[in-house]
Order: sequence, then structure tokens, then C-alpha cells
Amino acid sequence: MKTLSSPVTFLFKYIFPFGYLFIFLYSSWYLFDKSANLDRQCVAFLIVCLIFAGYGFLLSFQLKRVRIDEKNVYVSNYLREITVPAANLRNATERGWMLPSTILLEFERETELGDRIRFIPVFLREWEIIADLRKLMRESS
Repeated sequence: MKTLSSPVTFLFKYIFPFGYLFIFLYSSWYLFDKSANLDRQCVAFLIVCLIFAGYGFLLSFQLKRVRIDEKNVYVSNYLREITVPAANLRNATERGWMLPSTILLEFERETELGDRIRFIPVFLREWEIIADLRKLMRESS
């Protein structure tokens, strides 16, 4: 069995979102506590912190751990793992415009974890992983 997702996936899924939340809450407390009147810079900073925290939560909780063998894709959200037949894979694409880069797996039929799975690939092996997934799709169809 080959693991496709990066070991840092757990950090990005569970640790970093709460870090974003802590920074936002601490910044808010500090600004409201130290500033008698909120000027535009304080409000802008709070809005930016809120946007980043929301973006972090939105992207982070979508991440999954992914492994493959000759016939199946194993997807885990760290609470449970499901087995998806490779024949159910429709597409695998890289989303390199964001950091860290992610790979999006799309399935023909809905799975218990959705019809799209996003994961962080092992660092600097994105194209190799995409090639492995496409090879698996060709061999299973």
C-alpha cells in the first residue's frame, strides 16, 4: 500500500485551524482591550484576521489522508477510513495555486466522505502522484 498524502496533513487539518482561531481571538482581545476607539486600521486588521481564520477552517477540514493499492483508494478523515474501488475514480487534478498545494480526487459515485476528496501530497511528488492515480484509473477501467 502506498501513502499519497503528506505527513503534515494532520497538522493542516486539526492544529493550524485552531492556531488561526487563537491568533484571531488574541488579536481581537488585544485591540479591544488596548484601544479606546477602534480606528480604521484596527478594524481592517480584524477583518483580515477573520478572513484568514475562515479560509483556514474551510480548507483545513476538507483535507483527507489518501493511500492506494492495485485496486482501491483508501480515504481517511482520521476518524474513519473508507475503501473506494479505483474504478470509481473519475479525475485527479492538482490545485497548485494555494499553499500547500493539494490534489483533488473526483469520484463517479458519492462516497461516505463525499464525491470529492482533497489531500496534501507528499512534498515535491505532486506530478508523480497524479501519474500514479491516472495509471490506477486506466488499469481499473
